[in-house]
Amino acid sequence: MTILTKERQTIFDLAISYYGTLDGVWKILEDNPNIQFDDSFTDIGIPEIEYYPPEGCIDFSMPVKVNQSIEIDSEWEGRNNDVLKLLNNYISQTA
Repeated sequence: MTILTKERQTIFDLAISYYGTLDGVWKILEDNPNIQFDDSFTDIGIPEIEYYPPEGCIDFSMPVKVNQSIEIDSEWEGRNNDVLKLLNNYISQTA
């Protein structure tokens, strides 16, 4: 399945949302070798402080670029379906 990324969405958000585990970060990176991070995002929420990762490094807490197509493998063996079921159950009960 292909999804489009949203504003301020990180690779951690994607991993938890679609795989139910942070192990999904590595699966996303493997399946999307050209994933792009929004390196213009430097506001860490503290006035007058900006953060810039070292050159050549990827800061996974930075958002991915908006409206980027990302492949998600719904059949991945490492997918933690129990966590997803619990999350979906909780969300449906609180909605």
